[in-house]
Amino acid sequence: FDDQGTEFNRLDDRTPTRTNNAIDRASLLGRARFGPDPARVTVLDHLVVGQQGLPGPISLDAARADLGTVRNLAVLSADLTPGGLRFLPAAWWLWREEELDDRDGEIGTGIQHTRDRSGTVGGQLTSLWSPEPWLVSTLTLRARHERYVPVDLMEDTTGPVQARTAGLAALGTDLRFWRDRLTLSPAVSGLVLADEGQPRAWPTPRAGALVRPFPWLALKGAAGLYLRPPDLTELYGDHGTQIGNPDLRAESGTAWEAGFHVEQPFEGPVRFAVDVGYSRRRVTDLIAWVQNSQYTQYAINVGEAYVRTTEGAVDLELGRWVDSRTAITWTLARNLQEEAAYANKHLPGIPEIEASQQTTLHLWDRASISHTWSYTGLTYTDAANLGFTAPRDLHSFSLDLSPVPGFPSFRAELLNAFDVRGTAVDRNPLDDGDDTRIVLPLTDFTGYPLPGRTLVVALAWADQPRSP
Repeated sequence: FDDQGTEFNRLDDRTPTRTNNAIDRASLLGRARFGPDPARVTVLDHLVVGQQGLPGPISLDAARADLGTVRNLAVLSADLTPGGLRFLPAAWWLWREEELDDRDGEIGTGIQHTRDRSGTVGGQLTSLWSPEPWLVSTLTLRARHERYVPVDLMEDTTGPVQARTAGLAALGTDLRFWRDRLTLSPAVSGLVLADEGQPRAWPTPRAGALVRPFPWLALKGAAGLYLRPPDLTELYGDHGTQIGNPDLRAESGTAWEAGFHVEQPFEGPVRFAVDVGYSRRRVTDLIAWVQNSQYTQYAINVGEAYVRTTEGAVDLELGRWVDSRTAITWTLARNLQEEAAYANKHLPGIPEIEASQQTTLHLWDRASISHTWSYTGLTYTDAANLGFTAPRDLHSFSLDLSPVPGFPSFRAELLNAFDVRGTAVDRNPLDDGDDTRIVLPLTDFTGYPLPGRTLVVALAWADQPRSP
């Protein structure tokens, strides 16, 4: 659905066919495990190669822009259990290359033809020690080095190499009392980050508790400090629609959470479980993506903000035939800047309400039918709350068939089954006195339209090992 940028004029609305929208992708995943149980070693490699057209946001069709991506992840890990200790060492290498060809200047901020390379190499060692049944200690040491190299293919120049190194040390302990009904989990960690400036260090202590007064009831809570440095996409962008900001500061703050889990305390044909949680963060230099007038996003530090989240979920089982899960999340995210244009506005990119409901009917032992409903509330795209994406209310259906071993399994999904492409919303959601309604197309955060009715069919084979 395309309103051609005139949301108050219904006469020029249209439903064109998208072009330059093809995605070709191939992936290869290999994993090998070997060694005896006290010294198991795993080797994994995942290669993804893709080429896709970039059709542009609604009303701004792009006919030739495309993006090619090559990504490879290699991991070497082990599980070592000498004596009463357990060591989990791991090392990884992630390499990514992206080539954006937009020589017609159809998307982004102008004419571009670039090839950017980024790489991360890292290692981690986790050790677990349990000298007593009521005591489990965990020590984690992690280090990684990241590089980013931009290449301008139009000018045949290579930009400055950006690099940074990060290290983390964390020590946590689980103390179990009252026949495992009470668990206390104090932890302390420290992060060290070295980039162009001097190395910086941040301590991040945290503590949690889990209480099970009855087998069917669990109470939990945690509080502490946290820190999140910007990732490579936030620093240097992701071609076409996301513009990085190399001047971003690390996001930091305090956080606490509490909740409970209740299960059905008696046996019966109907079983249920309820989860409820509440969390709150007070954040300094929160990192957020905001949209500009060119339908591209750029990363900013918001400044002071708080995020309050309330979550609830209900799981239901009716014998062996029906199971259901219903979940809802309500988030109050406020900008605490004093500037009038942003003060007390909702943070961009965070919907206020998200909800889902899935019900599955099991037919015999090898077939099932599911219905999924999902709702995502209105989401603002800028810090001043002037732009927003429309709420999404979508239904999907799926069919799973698993015949006898040795035959392929079959899965069919009908996504957005009712072919929803637009929705009516308030013209100004911040003005309670404005009852004017407008129709907006369903888009993602960057203004690209979401797919209409989509049929996905998959076949899968699994080799069944023979018994000796």
